[in-house]
Amino acid sequence: IKKDWSDHALWWEQKQQWLLKPSWTLDKCGIHADARLCLTPQHKPLRLLLPSGITLRMRVCFSSPVFRTVVGICKLL
Repeated sequence: IKKDWSDHALWWEQKQQWLLKPSWTLDKCGIHADARLCLTPQHKPLRLLLPSGITLRMRVCFSSPVFRTVVGICKLL
């Protein structure tokens, strides 16, 4: 069974940031041996509760800036 890794990226837990530049070395990013990195999908499900009481489930990009993600959600609504 083949797994598609194209949506995955490295998440740096201590700094709370995505490592999205694949051409950079870990040293250039400032990552040392004690860093905890997680290989996780960038797009994840989100449950959004509207004022009307309706709950929407959608997939959003957690690696993009918050404002851009909110704009994308508003366009869907």
